[in-house]
Amino acid sequence: AEPKQHAPIRISPRLLGMLQGEGAKVAAPYQSPWEPRQYAPGVLPDKAEKLAMDADVNAGLSWAGGFHGMWAEGIGFLGYPYLAELTQRPEYRRPCEILAEEMTRKWIRLRSTGDDDKAEKIRELDGDMVKFKLREKFHDAILLDNVFGLSFLYVDVGTSDKAEEQATPLTLTPEKIPKGCLKGFQLIDPTWTAPNWYEASRPWLPNFYKPDTWFLMGRVTHKSRLLITVSRPVPDILKPGYNFGGISLTQMLKPYVDNWLKVRQGVTDIVLAFTTFVLETNMSDAFSGAGGDQFLARAQAFGLMKNNLGLLTIDKETEGFQTASAPLSNLDMLQAQAQEHMASVWGGTLLKAYGLSPSGLNADTDSGIRVFYDMIHARQQRTMGDNLATALKILQLNRYGE
Repeated sequence: AEPKQHAPIRISPRLLGMLQGEGAKVAAPYQSPWEPRQYAPGVLPDKAEKLAMDADVNAGLSWAGGFHGMWAEGIGFLGYPYLAELTQRPEYRRPCEILAEEMTRKWIRLRSTGDDDKAEKIRELDGDMVKFKLREKFHDAILLDNVFGLSFLYVDVGTSDKAEEQATPLTLTPEKIPKGCLKGFQLIDPTWTAPNWYEASRPWLPNFYKPDTWFLMGRVTHKSRLLITVSRPVPDILKPGYNFGGISLTQMLKPYVDNWLKVRQGVTDIVLAFTTFVLETNMSDAFSGAGGDQFLARAQAFGLMKNNLGLLTIDKETEGFQTASAPLSNLDMLQAQAQEHMASVWGGTLLKAYGLSPSGLNADTDSGIRVFYDMIHARQQRTMGDNLATALKILQLNRYGE
């Protein structure tokens, strides 16, 4: 007997369109990486100079093309609005808060190195640190740096209403910081800032790609009036795109958090529906090139009627039904590994990050905690050292005039 000939399978484009629309996602709007950075209204003054676009276009395109791979990998600057939105997720916010809390938890202890007894001065300076909430201000500055890659503490010496004075250097002298003039240290979100003037042609100068003045909502402010925190600086070629800050911890976490969210949701989906229901039905409407409306309607009706606690009806003559179950073993290990990868980005331990004790043979919590605090101590010296020394000098000038 001759083998039975089957008609070729033809799927209607209309059916494909309907199926694709079932799980379609809205793509993010495209934004060209080569456009000049856009700042929030009011950050730049009304008559601020703008970037010229009329010189040596080819040279600009040649180096700009080098960033194509960066954007293809998704490692370009995400922007302050988007980074702010990410802080609403605990996977991003908790690491930032932990680092800020641990770096300021023990704070500092003032000591005298000379022969004179300076216990009274030390007590007064300790009181000033409490009065001006220096510890809390540095905590908030480090938190913002982890979120945005940049943060500012504005030194308010009573001249904030004088625009011309704010644009001049704040030298650590009694003339600029007279006794009793300090009003406090004000935290400034980098969203309201923009670089003004910086050296861009002589890389041997100390201010090369380091702004001497900043715009604070249109007001020119000298850098010496700002305690600037950038714990993760980027190369010079990337600094303009990052608002002359650094890369944020939230941005570094994003690929790992994205993977974690997918794995977590995938595990949840498998647990909730680890059994797949197979409906054996007539698919000629779908594979004959027709519209496929009847096939899609049957599949939707099957899904609506299917319920573990309800009743499922099928045609006993033309349809069949069976189940296929997925194994659930090792799902907990896969989910735990995705969670561990998030902690590895910022050097946290499972116990510190999520309150989870490590599992497995020879799991040692104490050694991991020691390594974590070694990292915290190193970051304290590098991130807070210079700004904290400047703040203490300002407190001494404010109280003693010297």
